[in-house]
Amino acid sequence: MVSWRVAAAGGRLLILLVAQQASAQAAEKVISVSAVVQPNTKKKPPHQQPKIRKCTEAQKQDILHECRGYVTAGSHIILPDLHSACCDAARSVQNLDMVCIVDLLTSEERSRYNANRIKHLNEMCRPWSPRC
Repeated sequence: MVSWRVAAAGGRLLILLVAQQASAQAAEKVISVSAVVQPNTKKKPPHQQPKIRKCTEAQKQDILHECRGYVTAGSHIILPDLHSACCDAARSVQNLDMVCIVDLLTSEERSRYNANRIKHLNEMCRPWSPRC
């Protein structure tokens, strides 16, 4: 009878082939073959770490205040002037990242302010963008 046994030890895979003879005097022969086993280098995804924000709560509050005529939900749209306090507030955010500002909105603020208009400030307040 022939059977296989597999064991791992010290970073090596041991494959043991055990051959048994059917006679009473037979001894068990063990043939071992070893091969180097590479450890699993696939890393598990890191735990969610807090995102480093490119905008602050103070910047969000400044934009909501200075741009209230444009970003308030349900209001008539008053387009901000490129040189307005609203655009100055928007440009104070790194790369005009208005998605970051929207991400900071609380659920109450999301109901009071139009997130799409806040995001649109990126285009409205960029000095080199063509305005329609």
